[in-house]
Amino acid sequence: MNIHQKFDTLVSTLKNLLDKHAPLIRQSRRERKLAHKPWITKAIMVSIRHQNRLFSKICKNRTPSATNAYKKYRNLLTRIKYKAKQNYYQCPFSAYQKNSSKTWATMHDIIGKKKEGSAIPKVVINQDNQKVTNLANICNAFNKFLLLLHQKWQIDFLHQTLGPTII
Repeated sequence: MNIHQKFDTLVSTLKNLLDKHAPLIRQSRRERKLAHKPWITKAIMVSIRHQNRLFSKICKNRTPSATNAYKKYRNLLTRIKYKAKQNYYQCPFSAYQKNSSKTWATMHDIIGKKKEGSAIPKVVINQDNQKVTNLANICNAFNKFLLLLHQKWQIDFLHQTLGPTII
């Protein structure tokens, strides 16, 4: 087995494990839309369905009474959705009214801005099973590990392509 076949085997094994233990679940278009509107409750969804039924009645037979009923219900539902959205965003702000850092954190959550953390770990255990906390030593430990890994792969690759007699 050469290195490409080993890598393909590793990838297929990881895919199978991922599919088994964390399967990908497809969301419908409706579920994706609702995920972006967390203020839409089940009651509002029932009202939206009722509004859609009223609209389909208008499409089938256009009568003034059906049109008026639909327009009244549509306007009422629009106001309810507006109030629900307003309440959804006002509750967190009123809870942290006197704490500006939590208010800003809430605002960042709402607009989707994430706090970026450091990609460099604070503690690493090296090959001698010792804790390394100094940033320069952590970088050196990673460099040493990657160098050893590269050398090992290089030796394995040469063994597979040229045979063990060269090394």
